[in-house]
Amino acid sequence: MNTFVIKSVRFGEGRPKLCVPLCAADTDRLMEALAAARKGSFDLVEWRADYFRDAGDTDAVLKALAALRRALPDKPILFTFRTEGEGGVCAMPEDAYGYLAMRAAETGLADLVDLELAAGARQRDAVLRAAHEAGARVILSHHNFTRTYPAEEIVEILTTMSHTNADAVKIALMPKTRADVLALMSAAVAMREVRPLIAISMGTLGQITRICAEFIGSILTFGAAGLGSAPGQLDAAALYSLLEQLHAAG
Repeated sequence: MNTFVIKSVRFGEGRPKLCVPLCAADTDRLMEALAAARKGSFDLVEWRADYFRDAGDTDAVLKALAALRRALPDKPILFTFRTEGEGGVCAMPEDAYGYLAMRAAETGLADLVDLELAAGARQRDAVLRAAHEAGARVILSHHNFTRTYPAEEIVEILTTMSHTNADAVKIALMPKTRADVLALMSAAVAMREVRPLIAISMGTLGQITRICAEFIGSILTFGAAGLGSAPGQLDAAALYSLLEQLHAAG
């Protein structure tokens, strides 16, 4: 239940997998971002479609996704449109957000699709159905770029997400104190055996959660190769090396 395999990448086994976000305004820049990622080591990429200039044009988004798939046939692709309310850079009506996620899922071009918990049950069910029919996985996510909740509330949110058919759950919160970082870590450790988990404390204070992802039970973490997609993302090449070293050390 807590492991799955995509293109020979075994999520939930071994060291946490390193995901490099690709943030680009058009397809040409998307290919440039991919080229930058390829200068280092990574396990998968996340295409942040909310950075795409034509994000409101579903056909244009899917065309760019197809180009990314052709350029990267052997590694997993995570498709993400992050809404403004959860730290994204492009406004999109709720129905359009759900439709875009569903279309990206059903094409089979993306191996994983990020879906925000706030999208609601109807959209969640549609995206999950489309993704699973296409052989893709869904990461159900929740982000708060302003605060961190108490550990008990974080566990409640993760428990709610774990009661769905999502393949993995993700929570990313902004800390104001070291105690906030520890609250996130404590909740992650408590939930690590329940469902494949991604737990991130953002910003400089939270960088430790990206480094010690394996300790708290995260199946993957994010590192930047160029433009990062969230505060506190470390250089991908350096982070990859650290994850390897920590895993080897046990």
